[in-house]
Amino acid sequence: MKFVELDPASLSPRDMSHLMNGVVVPRPIAWVSTIDVDGNRNLAPHSYFNAVSCEPPIVQFTSTHSSQHDPAGYKDTLRNVRATGEFVINVVSEELLDAMNTTAIDSPPGVDEFQLAGLEAIASARVRPPRGALQGRARMSRPHVDADRRRDHDLWRRAARSRSRRRVGGRPCVLRAAHGGRPSGRV
Repeated sequence: MKFVELDPASLSPRDMSHLMNGVVVPRPIAWVSTIDVDGNRNLAPHSYFNAVSCEPPIVQFTSTHSSQHDPAGYKDTLRNVRATGEFVINVVSEELLDAMNTTAIDSPPGVDEFQLAGLEAIASARVRPPRGALQGRARMSRPHVDADRRRDHDLWRRAARSRSRRRVGGRPCVLRAAHGGRPSGRV
């Protein structure tokens, strides 16, 4: 097998995106729900997401795109997490791909993506942002994580055009997963 070495600095943002998206596969997508300070709901997918530590438990996602609706370029998700310190990670399953794609738009602040995608919002246990469920169907069986923000980091300080890209880490307050289906009885 022949390999090619690539210098990331020589790649266009589009080429880098395609390569990075293929580094970890399959890659879970975090469907992050937040609320703003006025209680408006937001739901947006973030394809750079993972659990990064179990002691202490830390989950993180990265807000990688900018918004035309914010002077600093921050998407609603990032702005809401910074303002309230809370978010819920819903893990996207295949049957929710169309709804997830509906919520991937750069809508103005105050637009309720739960409503836009026809999803029911369910109250979370320990944080104010709701978690999601399919409207009129079985509840999402994928895990949910209610988390509070520990820190966010500017990923690209030197690139002015990328100033809105931030990594957000959170401490899980509640982990919710469907029980059963495994012989060991583990979640």
